[in-house]
Amino acid sequence: LQPDGSWRLSGLLRGQGGSEAEALAGAGADARFVLMTPAVTQAAFSAELRGLSLAWQAGPDKEIPDTDNFSVKMMTLGARGLKPFSPVHLRAARSGGAIQLTWIRRTRYGGDSWEGEVPLAELSERYVLTIYDGESVLRQVETTSAEYLYDAAEIAEDFGPGGPGASIRFSVAQISDAVGAEIGSISDVLIV
Repeated sequence: LQPDGSWRLSGLLRGQGGSEAEALAGAGADARFVLMTPAVTQAAFSAELRGLSLAWQAGPDKEIPDTDNFSVKMMTLGARGLKPFSPVHLRAARSGGAIQLTWIRRTRYGGDSWEGEVPLAELSERYVLTIYDGESVLRQVETTSAEYLYDAAEIAEDFGPGGPGASIRFSVAQISDAVGAEIGSISDVLIV
């Protein structure tokens, strides 16, 4: 608490719970925030309601909705809570004329342990890998493990005889059994 009645916040964890895009967007000085406590929970809806637009009201807990102290916002259900977190630690390594692409899976459930690989929270392990040249999609493939061997023939077909150069641009998204995949953030990865 500062002398002027404001609070100074520091040492915060951002990008938790699948909110990497919002964390990367940043926030300016004096931005509002929500203190996440066990009282804040995820709304539970059936996956079949995905895409439905609803009017959400927010206001003081002791007041009656539809008063001036409540605000209303239209929001479309997106089933974000069912989508797997974006994989991390994207890597690329030369393997003869091929490039071995690898990443590490994350999970929404049981992933706080520091002992080995996180558990698989889906019925099967599947990813969609997208390879880019700038903003243009060159190749999109599905794989059942946290790696993909981008072979010499595919590289030549996509980039020509020079290949991608010293780095390669790609994204990986884990596929949810319930709601599919949402393409993750695009990373430029140095090829070692």
